Amino acid sequence: MWKCVRGISCRLVFFLLTRELRLILELLGLEVDRLNTVQFSNHTGYGSWTGKMLETAEVSSLLEGLRNKGWIKKYDVILSGYMRDKGICQVISDLVDEAGATWVCDPVLGDYPRGLYVPEDLVEVHRDISCKKAAVLTPNQFEAECLTGKLPIIFAYKPHLIKELK
Repeated sequence: MWKCVRGISCRLVFFLLTRELRLILELLGLEVDRLNTVQFSNHTGYGSWTGKMLETAEVSSLLEGLRNKGWIKKYDVILSGYMRDKGICQVISDLVDEAGATWVCDPVLGDYPRGLYVPEDLVEVHRDISCKKAAVLTPNQFEAECLTGKLPIIFAYKPHLIKELK
């Protein structure tokens, strides 16, 4: 059973999913650490926002601090979500290998009716890295369609398309 989870995701003032997920995991007795990839005023799907995104080098630096403390190997699960810098996906992939952890990836790309709310090159990055390596993927329908190139799909009626995400 998992004991320690590293969450690599976003921190939005009005989007509290990571905080709620952390609470649920902690109530299940898991130790949860969080590394935010962005600190935004609101969801980017609304078109404008303020705040800061971490770049690959900054995430790598934070992980180096954990590595220097000998803490990387304590993670059983790496949860990843929203990111805007495509290099972060590779950093997470490398972290999963180093920690020997299970990767649970929400490849946040966009939704209906807003479309993409990340840079377009992240679709290919998720297709090439996280879809091939993550043990668990949790795309919404829009994201699954972007990743597979199949339009339209409904998982309940076309479960064979889930295999195309791997």
